[in-house]
Amino acid sequence: MKNYLLLLSFILLACNVSKDPSSTDFTILKFDLSETKDSLSFVKWQDENLLKVLEIQVDTLFTIDSIPIGHLVYSDRDYKVYANCFGEFGGSLMFQDRKNKDSIYYLESVCPLQIERRNCTYFIVSSLPHVDGFSKIILLDSPKNLILVPKDSLAKNWKGIMFPDPNPQVMYSATANQGKVLLDTNGILVNLLFDYDGKNYLVYSDYPYTLLGRLNYQSIEVLDTLLDFSIRRDIEVLNDQINGFKHFHIDYKNTSIIRNIKEEKIGKGDIYIQDDKIVLGFNNEKRSTPVEPKNSWRKK
Repeated sequence: MKNYLLLLSFILLACNVSKDPSSTDFTILKFDLSETKDSLSFVKWQDENLLKVLEIQVDTLFTIDSIPIGHLVYSDRDYKVYANCFGEFGGSLMFQDRKNKDSIYYLESVCPLQIERRNCTYFIVSSLPHVDGFSKIILLDSPKNLILVPKDSLAKNWKGIMFPDPNPQVMYSATANQGKVLLDTNGILVNLLFDYDGKNYLVYSDYPYTLLGRLNYQSIEVLDTLLDFSIRRDIEVLNDQINGFKHFHIDYKNTSIIRNIKEEKIGKGDIYIQDDKIVLGFNNEKRSTPVEPKNSWRKK
């Protein structure tokens, strides 16, 4: 009788547990490309769901001594956006007004990962896979709220004129922290920002996992683990969409030598997202090979 009452109490407790109405159930398909069956199934899914229509435009903002400055990374009916990317040494985004091509709206930024326009606002995602990793997400109400720099001044010391204080931290803060900073963090690599049902979500890596999270102001709410290893996105193509699916490609190789053992991590794959559907096809390979010590040639 005692056991029966205990079981009944558990059943009643379970019936009273309600699901958080703000939560979202995502449909996640995973294909391990190291397995033949999964690899064939992934190719079949791609054939049935995708139609490659991406066109990459090539353009530069201007040149100095035949050296191109600013490569085109995004365009819409109002702006062309050019980027300079120097990895851990910084970079910039330059919005050129289509109606007045001499007007450049400037934002200090590391390598841009994603530029997405929603109505009149812009989401800018930047990410740097250097050391522990760095990611930043900025919301712009309008590019015209950024610092305005005449195009012909970009090749000159315009910062020194605009900012009399020579402190580089002052100049960086003024040029980089424009708009509303939704996320600014070390140790996390954001791979993709997407919206569904009025909320913003992220695919990101925090070492050693790749996670799905909901973006809140200055924080990420973890929702699910997508992969049990971290990934780094190939950022040569921004805002890639294929037949309605947001897409990014992974192709990276990390090498380290520890105690005369060369460790290699090789990752290849693709991730597609549309509404509440997430499709992952990925192969993560690890190799370990011994290497001779540098002083092995010395005679004993």
